[in-house]
Amino acid sequence: MSSGYVFTVKPKRALLTRTPAELLAAHDSFHRLVQKCAPHEPNPLGQGVAVDLSEASDIDPGAVLLMMYTGWILLRRGWSLYVTGSGEALRKVSKNLQHLRLTAKDRPLFERDPGDYPLRQVKDKNNMVSELEDWAETVKKDTHAKEEHVAVWSMQIGEVVTNSFQHGPDGQGPVPVPPNVLLCGGFRDNHVQLAALDTGRGIPASIKEVVADEVRQEGDAALIREACKLGVTSRSTRWNQGYGLPHLVDLVKENGGTVQIFSQRGLVHLRGQQLHKRNLEKSERRLNGTLTIVSLRVT
Repeated sequence: MSSGYVFTVKPKRALLTRTPAELLAAHDSFHRLVQKCAPHEPNPLGQGVAVDLSEASDIDPGAVLLMMYTGWILLRRGWSLYVTGSGEALRKVSKNLQHLRLTAKDRPLFERDPGDYPLRQVKDKNNMVSELEDWAETVKKDTHAKEEHVAVWSMQIGEVVTNSFQHGPDGQGPVPVPPNVLLCGGFRDNHVQLAALDTGRGIPASIKEVVADEVRQEGDAALIREACKLGVTSRSTRWNQGYGLPHLVDLVKENGGTVQIFSQRGLVHLRGQQLHKRNLEKSERRLNGTLTIVSLRVT
């Protein structure tokens, strides 16, 4: 135990989310703190828990959002999450947290590193469109990514945001928490990674009522994959709905990139031209909400 913290975890490897194996390993690194801070155990004297990044050589946008998700879970249980250590991973997390606290007026003055698209929070549906447009323009300017690819990704994130606000507070915990969306991104090795995390009900809960019984019985991963089919939507009106995810998947296929969607107890990922599913019902892995990670080749 580190001085001043009740619990500390110290990841021994880079925290990356480029593949399903890496994504789940990063999830497990942070989830150890959630397991230690059981819901029935009160927070002693308001103390906090920590992630020590001194031995994690790097962290990517998807893993940054998993860390934020862990902090959200712990906060609802009365714990505070701190990030300690040194090195490149800590520097990236610190820069992201600094940017998250900035107002729209101050963001242009923020000295971010080339290729990094720091944390952005969308917590008000009234400014959703302007926030997403501003963030997407930053990505396009810095990576020279094809405009249609970033535009479609932005449309998908817009659908995530809309669904999150549509379903409202999740109702879990002592105080219902309004949903919000966190955005993060970065550019390396001719690929741009774009990640979004929403804290809504999650795709499986949203889509469950509009799919066949046999799909529901296959588990959460099957429900996510079903949501990736054209015309499938959780809304009562199907006309022109359910288009964001399928269109995103098709364009990523054309680009040769990857998509991963982690929601509730299901994980779906695009490999080549096929969507593969992984059910997590037999493990302790779970994400209340939806984490979408897109990697696009930039030529």
